[in-house]
Amino acid sequence: MSTALLRSVVAPRRWLFSAPWALLCAVFGLALGTGAWVVCGALASMLLLFLLLASGVWWVAASWLVLSPTVAVFFNNLLQGIPFFRAERLLMLVLLAMLASQVIFQKRQLPVLLPVERRMLAFLALGTVHVLYAMRDRSLVDWSKQVAALLFDGYLMPMAGFFIARRLGWDGLRGRRFLWLMAGAALFLAVTAPLEAILKIGWFIPTYLDVIHVYQRATGTFGNAAAYGAVMGSFLLLVALLYTQTRQAAPRLVLLLLLLLVLGAIALSKTRASWLGVVASLGFVFLRDPPSRPLLTVFGIGAALAAAIALPLLFALHGFQDRVTDSAPVYNRIAGWGTAANMMLQNPLTGLGVSRISFGLHRGEYAIEVGDISGAWIRELAVPHNEFLNVGAMMGLLGFVLYLRVFSAMFGALRAIWRRPDVPRFTQATAVYACAIWIGWCVNACFADFANLGYVNVLLYFAAGMAVALAEGPPQPGLEP
Repeated sequence: MSTALLRSVVAPRRWLFSAPWALLCAVFGLALGTGAWVVCGALASMLLLFLLLASGVWWVAASWLVLSPTVAVFFNNLLQGIPFFRAERLLMLVLLAMLASQVIFQKRQLPVLLPVERRMLAFLALGTVHVLYAMRDRSLVDWSKQVAALLFDGYLMPMAGFFIARRLGWDGLRGRRFLWLMAGAALFLAVTAPLEAILKIGWFIPTYLDVIHVYQRATGTFGNAAAYGAVMGSFLLLVALLYTQTRQAAPRLVLLLLLLLVLGAIALSKTRASWLGVVASLGFVFLRDPPSRPLLTVFGIGAALAAAIALPLLFALHGFQDRVTDSAPVYNRIAGWGTAANMMLQNPLTGLGVSRISFGLHRGEYAIEVGDISGAWIRELAVPHNEFLNVGAMMGLLGFVLYLRVFSAMFGALRAIWRRPDVPRFTQATAVYACAIWIGWCVNACFADFANLGYVNVLLYFAAGMAVALAEGPPQPGLEP
């Protein structure tokens, strides 16, 4: 009697649990049969998102970093008509909501803010004041696209990446797992370089944003070759870190081949700043991480041999030699730097306002000669091609100083980690390579306005947050589903 009663209670619950899945399968089958591919894609995306959320906050964060430069481009292309609807933005908001739910429902005590995080908040507070003030004389559409989106994508989302990464559960196993995931993303992006620059294949090129350098230089899934080169330079360091921490012969051979492929992709970006960034980053690693020197030497020999073979082929490509020897961009940048510095010094407290077009609107008023280089070289520049000076032009000397203080605190935090004898070797190496990524980024940022480049900034801060979290110890138990 009791068994029959139990079955009568459990059976309806089983039916209620299976009914949504049956309905989902029925709708998916109907959409598939009628050729409604958008509906099929939406249903499949919803299912994958549900499974991803159920896997825990760490996997969501790893997916944020892996999917944003790869398959998210197709998702963004599909839904480009919906305002603000970008995969990377939504995943960041989901991550913050998941961390908030841990605090509210699981009573998690988040670690106190580090000095670098407090400096980030001070810089973001100033940027928020600029953004809110800009609402007074702009339409809502223009304000959201030119002003608010710049602060959100260029500064808020990357700095939130550090905040999120530091509050995830990291250990050596998860760190290596994350590096392997990033190696997969690096492989995807590295393959796009010869497809675009040599074979003129562009099915991966985004349509939801304006893309320049298409088929002339490798751009991957980004808006220009500078963004692609900077991202691939950062991936090169992450793969090199994994390579130096791997001892098995077969994985090391695979990673070495991937390193050479990524190096070739950086060459096909035809971005000289990216080349300088890679040299500076690897040189820093060679100096600061002695255990990596033998493996980096092997990589350097392999890269030299590959370059000896590939350079004649690259110079045979249309436009490669012209790009390497072209001096006009150098004059443009020097003139732009001088103009941006003049903007900052003449408006030290207020700047000219946070906007994607702030420099372009006011360049004629502040153009100056720099040595023998005429101010007329800026006549076609919409940005000064220097991230630091662009911040100064938009936010004044005050914003410029606050921004530099974030960098000084970040370099100090990473330096303290690799100097600690009590942390594991993997953590020390992660801090060194994260710092190398920051050095490479700084070299690139001296020649481009990185607030407009999105993903590379998130990767920059996330890698540093991972290193800090590894140094702070294992995660609190029982916090993730």
